[in-house]
Amino acid sequence: MKSMSELKIKKELYNVDVLTQACNDYAGIAAIQWEDLGIGYRVKFADCRYPVGVTIGEFENYLYSVDMSQARISGDYPKNCVNLHNGVE
Repeated sequence: MKSMSELKIKKELYNVDVLTQACNDYAGIAAIQWEDLGIGYRVKFADCRYPVGVTIGEFENYLYSVDMSQARISGDYPKNCVNLHNGVE
């Protein structure tokens, strides 16, 4: 196994479904393992196709994208967020 780095994520930012989907989607880019720390998650990256810092940064961006995608599907937008897809606030 090559070098390993980790990312800590607060549960208040992303739920387990978002994290699981992002980890599964990134399976071809890095070997990712995560553990529940109670108030957050520890996400470990190894065997990254790209530099580990780049991979982690892009993974964080992807988490946000997955979260917004799930919010759009469920209609669970923050009150100050405008859904440009259908113009509903």
